Amino acid sequence: MQPNPIVAVRSTEVLPSAERFQYWADVVTQTFVPLECDAPDQARFRGDIRHRQIGLIGIADVTASAMRVRRTPATIARSPSDDLIVVLHLGGPCHVGQRSGAVALVPGGGAMVAADEHYFFEFPDCFRQLVLKVPKYLLAEERLLAEERIARDRAHSLVLASGPARLLQKLALSSLDDPTEFSADEDVGIERAFAELLRSAMIASGTGDNVGDGSPRYSDACRFIRRHLTDPALNPDAVALHVKMSTRNLARLFARRGTTIERAIWTERLAAARRDLLDPRLLDRSITDIAFSWAFSDAAHFSRSFSKAYGLAPSEFRAARSGSSPRRRR
Repeated sequence: MQPNPIVAVRSTEVLPSAERFQYWADVVTQTFVPLECDAPDQARFRGDIRHRQIGLIGIADVTASAMRVRRTPATIARSPSDDLIVVLHLGGPCHVGQRSGAVALVPGGGAMVAADEHYFFEFPDCFRQLVLKVPKYLLAEERLLAEERIARDRAHSLVLASGPARLLQKLALSSLDDPTEFSADEDVGIERAFAELLRSAMIASGTGDNVGDGSPRYSDACRFIRRHLTDPALNPDAVALHVKMSTRNLARLFARRGTTIERAIWTERLAAARRDLLDPRLLDRSITDIAFSWAFSDAAHFSRSFSKAYGLAPSEFRAARSGSSPRRRR
């Protein structure tokens, strides 16, 4: 197979044995996030990694000897990150944990941790994994993946459902093997494919829409809302018609989750706008344009609602994340 010029390849094989593990620890930190790394046999350690960036998603194929990595309070303080780290396990033993949750992964399985809290991975023997580095805001339109839910349910959001995880594996491997350099529009499409599969993996594993509810219609309603956020005609009646329920009965399902259909629509639209405000590729789009693209019809009302939900006005929020000064509102 010819080398893929789009994919960066790093290997310890070409280095003297005494230098291999430290080199590997540096590569891991540069590719993902700063971590504390250790290995039981550093003198004979071997590691190989293929890495590709598609849009805002990092994709890596990692093969290495026995090792342990930890994301500690010290590494978090030294290098804060708002990314999600998704692992898709291909072979070898692996234990992963975050907060009070810890699991052993088997080939075909997957897990997700958030880089803003302590986590660990233990590999007692040689292993192979696909690792995705995904900005959290790419999933912001999914209300149950918003930061407060992730923080509250970290232990439950650890494991991914096996079906979508296997599809994520295939997409990641094909992305690494494909020699094509994609256009910006193609990058966005691939990002969305990864995000949709990841959301499906979390929902199916019991970490998404149907947690504590058990209603497939509630899940279907949430998916319908997310897919039609840009439609100004989206309302409770339209959602109820889609799931073949009366609006009153569907409202009861949402009430069990402490919300209403209208509030769910509003919250999803705010989260989608928040995602766009965080996207560095959309800095040239005005805040009003972003708000209207998600079916908000009043810029002032959007700004007040956004401020109430996220603690900052949209212009201040964008400036705080981009490091720029907020533009004067018009």
